Amino acid sequence: KDDPTVSKTDAKAEKEADYMQILLQLFLTFVFIGILNFGGGYAMIAFIQNQVVDVHGWLTLQEYTDMLAISQSTPGPVAVNTATYTGFKIGGLPGALLATFGLVVPAYFIILGLMYILRHNPDNPLLRQIISGVRPMVVALTAGSAILLAFENIGSFYELVLFLLAFLLLRFFKLNPIILVSVFGIWGIAYANIFV
Repeated sequence: KDDPTVSKTDAKAEKEADYMQILLQLFLTFVFIGILNFGGGYAMIAFIQNQVVDVHGWLTLQEYTDMLAISQSTPGPVAVNTATYTGFKIGGLPGALLATFGLVVPAYFIILGLMYILRHNPDNPLLRQIISGVRPMVVALTAGSAILLAFENIGSFYELVLFLLAFLLLRFFKLNPIILVSVFGIWGIAYANIFV
């Protein structure tokens, strides 16, 4: 007859090994994103979406979009907030710390290296050519991610009106995004409680 304590111990050890594997995968994924990203936080959104939604399936596109809304409305860079939230959802506090660390550390060393090169050779034509080639790609990544998120989240005339209003307020009236997020969040609560 099998000893039940042995099978419980084996199951616990297997669960811990699976958890450690997920943490390692989470960390390496965000290191990969941190190394390959160019263009800052908003360009990184497309990389993160590809990895956490498409490649690993850790989040659905709707969960990712909700997470972006939360990341936008909390203090700090959007990419770091996104990494922290994803890590927490997948691996709890250790996952949040590892994802954030994995994202930030490679970028830190890349920036140090680039600053060293620029400081010692500010007119480096090769570096300027690389930047001029990468810049349009960053715009394409950001726009592609924005279009995909728009198609996923604008499903009604009401949402289209809110989108257009937010776009106009940001683009033409230069309204502070923090104020805009706050006002639209309050509007969402009011709309849901009064009209729905």
